[in-house]
Amino acid sequence: MNPRNPYQYVSHDSRLHQLASDRNRTRNRVLIFGGTGAVGGAVVVQLIRETMKVNALRATIDPIELDVIATGLTDRDIAYFVNRLILSFESSHIEKVRSLRHYRIGDHIRIRFRHFRVAIDVDSVRQVASHSDREDFSLRDSLREVYAGMARPFVSFVEDFGELDGVVVAIPVASVMAYTMGVLDELAQQQDSEEDPFQLKEDFLREVVIRDLDEVSNRYSREVIIAHTTAVGGMYRVDGEGEQIALGFAHSASGKLLFEKKHFADFLTEAYRESGFRVLITAAAIGIDAVMFQTHLPANSAIRSLLEGKKAVSLDDLSGTRSASIWLYPGRCLENLKNDADPLDFGSGEELVVDVAVRSGENGLFSIDNCYALYNVMKVTVPEELALVVSRQILFGDEPHREFFENGVCYFTETENARFALQVLSSDARLQRSQLGPLSVKAYQALGSSTHQGRLHELGLVILLLRLSSLELESLSKSQLQAAQANLDDFLWSSTSPPYFEDFLAFDLTELAEGIGRLMEVDGPESMASFLKFDLASHEENEKELQSFLGVLAQRIQIYRSTITSLGIPILYRRPGGEDALLVGPYIAPMDIALNNTMDLYRDLEKRGRPHGVDPRTVWDWVVVNNGVVDVRPHALVTHAKDVQADLSDRVKRFSNEKELVEWLETIRHGQYFTTTGLIALRLRISRLWEKIRNRHIQLGTGETWKNLFQLDSNGKFLIVPGLVETVRMYAEGLGKTTGTETLWPGHGY
Repeated sequence: MNPRNPYQYVSHDSRLHQLASDRNRTRNRVLIFGGTGAVGGAVVVQLIRETMKVNALRATIDPIELDVIATGLTDRDIAYFVNRLILSFESSHIEKVRSLRHYRIGDHIRIRFRHFRVAIDVDSVRQVASHSDREDFSLRDSLREVYAGMARPFVSFVEDFGELDGVVVAIPVASVMAYTMGVLDELAQQQDSEEDPFQLKEDFLREVVIRDLDEVSNRYSREVIIAHTTAVGGMYRVDGEGEQIALGFAHSASGKLLFEKKHFADFLTEAYRESGFRVLITAAAIGIDAVMFQTHLPANSAIRSLLEGKKAVSLDDLSGTRSASIWLYPGRCLENLKNDADPLDFGSGEELVVDVAVRSGENGLFSIDNCYALYNVMKVTVPEELALVVSRQILFGDEPHREFFENGVCYFTETENARFALQVLSSDARLQRSQLGPLSVKAYQALGSSTHQGRLHELGLVILLLRLSSLELESLSKSQLQAAQANLDDFLWSSTSPPYFEDFLAFDLTELAEGIGRLMEVDGPESMASFLKFDLASHEENEKELQSFLGVLAQRIQIYRSTITSLGIPILYRRPGGEDALLVGPYIAPMDIALNNTMDLYRDLEKRGRPHGVDPRTVWDWVVVNNGVVDVRPHALVTHAKDVQADLSDRVKRFSNEKELVEWLETIRHGQYFTTTGLIALRLRISRLWEKIRNRHIQLGTGETWKNLFQLDSNGKFLIVPGLVETVRMYAEGLGKTTGTETLWPGHGY
């Protein structure tokens, strides 16, 4: 957007009055594809609110009838959104006309829900291969014929509703293309075709999506608005050289998928513009449309499909009605990558329930820590703000004082309303507890790269270690121990100290490694007592209650560990005996593979390194540091390589002391990519961050910018808030959004 007009917001109330006095406007019928998601759902809510305001002003004119049709992928999506509607309009009676399908608010507002999905006809596409023996066979031409004969998903859906005043497409089509069109890659590979798979997918978009929406615009709707996305988190710059999507901040996918999403986002922007649609390019990859407590964490469907058929996983746990939830697998340690003796024994599953989850439309459920870090780095706008632009365009038409859609495209940048999103994440005691509690999982799934996930889990293990290190059991009575077992989370929250920078840095490297190593191997009352350095034998009067309490605590720690690995992030630690151990679940997100046995891992590493002549162990070290394995061993692994390449051995280093790490960091040029892991690197990052924030000068007011976000407790210590610490890491490693004023945030380098 170009904020050139100082009167940009003045016209809203006057235009409400204009619509209220317009006798020719008696009905608005709007269809929102993706209307149960973050942006699409906010448009539904905003259309209802605006219509209520207008009707309240139409004293002598018949009220405007609003008919909203919203689509969702599943009944579950629709049910979530209906609950949101009820909360949003609790003062108005929402009448259920038909369960999950049809609702009314008063006499003049109707909301209907339908299922809708953009998908490719896989069977028809694969049949193309049966004609590949023809001399004149062309894969691209054959696929175009298939596309031409495909059903038109948008038109066939819209024609049931007649003339529409507005159609909003809030489906992230670029992401759909990257994640669901693999069949075209497979076909090109099978046919050994020289055709570019991107062109095959672009043809699909032209022949099916764009052609379809063109007909919707020409025949059925007065207005078509695309709530588009860059597909990489709103990471674009709009300056004198034009619009550019930046890949420097890769929050949303692995490199290949990220590149595909960017490619199709660019392609679709131009295709939409050429077709005359209005395109709202959002500055947000995530929105907060609900905060949920004690909720089941849904499994990622792509991951679940990878697990199906794996011998080590019970298919009973992955099929039927229970497949909607992730299950916890206490994976066995992989000590030798070449040991192919047995399949991995993941054991029986337990359904995963998380304390707090942020719901973000189609993106799923995420942790408070995820969102806190990414919102700080991305500077997002909130979905409600985007909904205002869309709903005003549908209801009022073009703004007389301000052109939101210049040349058909609105690049909506961040505004001060981003504070609404950030405030949600710290506005409730339960949300603060989720960030600072000892057994709260710090990252749930694919919001952010696997590196981002891994770094948050490292901080989670640090918080667990610090909390448990302050636990005192000596003076607890039998009744107190029994109460502690009954409500372990409340007991640990009130009976342990918050995580402070100062307390973490009081551990030397050896103590940290030993403490986390023993924590990783707690498996019962005895090992729990040993970790806490608690002598059970000297408490005979409470021995039974203490044994029981320690057993419950040990079980919760086991579940906490296996939750991390079940979500796809392996844990590397140093055993008390001195050897390294790897704890994994059935899926390894940093490598995007599901495991039957140790050889799966070894073969994948060998395959990645073979084209470049790099040995599997070097590839593994690179995966650990670059791709997000939790590495809590007493060393530092570092790299400045973004991918596996011939000189990888020179671009992945291991250091045994802080001095070597500091010397390496001093060789990094400003702006050069780098990342680090291991306890030496973690301690260095934390200590340097602590030095900066403890030497801040509150007398300078806002002059200390980001340093003021860190909270100084009443006892004079600074709290380790994972989302904030992770924010600083991302900026320090060059992953911050850079559109200008973000230079007020931490600069490049630790």
